[in-house]
Amino acid sequence: MSSLITTLQQAKERMSNANNALKNSSATDMGSRDIDSAGGEFQDRWEYGIGKIAEFSGTVADGLSKAKQVYGPVWASSGSSSPTPSVQRIPRRIS
Repeated sequence: MSSLITTLQQAKERMSNANNALKNSSATDMGSRDIDSAGGEFQDRWEYGIGKIAEFSGTVADGLSKAKQVYGPVWASSGSSSPTPSVQRIPRRIS
């Protein structure tokens, strides 16, 4: 679980950094008016979408951190470091 939390926190940071870098660029640097227009539209959509991904990644990471704090003692007393279920492999049928 710690690894997942770290990964989500890093995703939030990277998405935020990507958005900030995009904000510092200008669609007018691309060339023609059509490209400028398409670039501007893309920039707006990208900024919104990446912002949402960063927001959700941070929210999930925060929730998992809280769950780990609350349930950590339970997992420790059961001899498990996290609530990872065991996965059974289903035999692959070869035809």
